[in-house]
Amino acid sequence: MSRTQGDTKSKIIDLGEKLLLGKGFNGFSYADIAISLGIKNAAIHYHFPCKSDLGLAIIQRARERFKKWGANKETEQLPDRERLDSFFQIYRHYLTKRESVCLSGALETDFTTLPKPMQEETRGLVYDLLTWMEIFLDQGRKRGTFSFPGTPRDQAIIVLAVMQGGLQMTRVTDQSVFDLAVSQIRRLLKP
Repeated sequence: MSRTQGDTKSKIIDLGEKLLLGKGFNGFSYADIAISLGIKNAAIHYHFPCKSDLGLAIIQRARERFKKWGANKETEQLPDRERLDSFFQIYRHYLTKRESVCLSGALETDFTTLPKPMQEETRGLVYDLLTWMEIFLDQGRKRGTFSFPGTPRDQAIIVLAVMQGGLQMTRVTDQSVFDLAVSQIRRLLKP
């Protein structure tokens, strides 16, 4: 693949993700991408024969980004509270830079209408997020940084649900809802 083809493919994924976050997977078409990028539909089909192929590429890239973030030495070495804040920044990015919901939230909304391969990849993304948070909270509780009722898995579900819900609510309220949600999670996790 030439550099131009690689750049085009990357631009298609970037725009596809932006549209998915803003409109949902079913809310955009290849025509939206083609018009915005000034290319023909055929150029999109060259890289992604089906829209679900594009959807899979978007989710796989997001999973890889999260995996790299979690494995980053700087991230791993942060004190627990700062690491939690770094995790919150992933979600705040959607709020401040993209004015949208997070990818897992957007995909969960469309889940029953997604093609089966995208459903499986979406499950993988959610599993990645939950597993990371569960392990992180368990380690933090063992170190005495965090205290919470229930299992780390229970708390991980609450944290992710609040992050996703906070982003959803900002669409009809304002950013303060997300900020309050983050503050409440911090208070709930105090030792």
